[in-house]
Amino acid sequence: MDEHIDENTGKPFDIQLCSGVCIGAAWRNVTESIKNGVRPQWTAAVVRRKSKAFEYHNQIVNLLNKKFTQKKIAEALGISHGTVHSSLKQYGREFI
Repeated sequence: MDEHIDENTGKPFDIQLCSGVCIGAAWRNVTESIKNGVRPQWTAAVVRRKSKAFEYHNQIVNLLNKKFTQKKIAEALGISHGTVHSSLKQYGREFI
């Protein structure tokens, strides 16, 4: 990897860029390891949004699981029946 130096401070940048050769070598290491039976532990970031729409949707799904009708859910949450229907249509019947 080429070390890139900040001209103003004379110190290396906090984030270094890797050349195409460096990326290629890293990828070959990964593919060779997989061929040799090493399995990486994959992780995925879980996004938890705090928007009002997602909060309402989770409340809708919770009430739906308790056998509430869409009309009763709308009344309980103080939102329109159309909002309940749209939320279920857009996000499905699973918690977000």
